[in-house]
Amino acid sequence: MKKIKEILKHCREKLGILFIIKRLLLISLGSILAAFSFSLFQVPFNLAAGGLSGVGIIVNDYTNLPIGVIILILNIPILVLGYYKLGMLYFVFSTVISVIIFSSSIDIFH
Repeated sequence: MKKIKEILKHCREKLGILFIIKRLLLISLGSILAAFSFSLFQVPFNLAAGGLSGVGIIVNDYTNLPIGVIILILNIPILVLGYYKLGMLYFVFSTVISVIIFSSSIDIFH
């Protein structure tokens, strides 16, 4: 948590707080729109197009677990790997926000 605060402080000083807020709002809006379209077009017809969302639809057919929870669980190892390989905490932080909003929005819309 301390490291996140340090990185956000550095970003605020370098980029400005308005840029960070705008970026997080756009990430949130994009995640909500993607989840809405996913819930509207792929989930009702069981279209497992590919990626983790497709795996989420397949696992949902067999286990009846919520698709958003499945996607969130499947993304955790990828996010950890991305943190260790990329090392950019701000990028990983934005991605975590996007994954959480996308996963929870899928369950809300579904």
